[in-house]
Amino acid sequence: MNNYELYINMLNSKRCIENICKENDIKLWKQIYSINFEILCIIYTSKSISPSILVEELNIAKSNIANACKSLEKEGKIIHTVDESDHRIIYYELTNIGEKYLQDSLNKLNKIYCSKLEEKEINFLVEHYTNIINILNKARKGVIEDA
Repeated sequence: MNNYELYINMLNSKRCIENICKENDIKLWKQIYSINFEILCIIYTSKSISPSILVEELNIAKSNIANACKSLEKEGKIIHTVDESDHRIIYYELTNIGEKYLQDSLNKLNKIYCSKLEEKEINFLVEHYTNIINILNKARKGVIEDA
């Protein structure tokens, strides 16, 4: 089965999403479409996360994750904690500064999209992107549902 149109549309979707932000606030675009911001989003969603899970989620080298997390720690946006039972294991968590930075950035992005889209369109995107992300995560992890 050939789904070229689907794959082209998926790639076009990513480009359109980025371009709306980029055309309206280049500084915000540079912030949001960075590895550091992706790390903050994943930590925000997970509350606490190990470096190995970040490596798995972002599919980038462990050294790049370590460098990005060190940078975020220096900026005061995340902290690391040590596992009580095994001191070799660490977890990253957002600080209040990191959470505020993330929320402020997302609020700016929200203003851009709210100025471009109607509420019903935003609600449509929220519902469908949630489903799309769930489907793609299942495919990525090799989870196949019975028909």
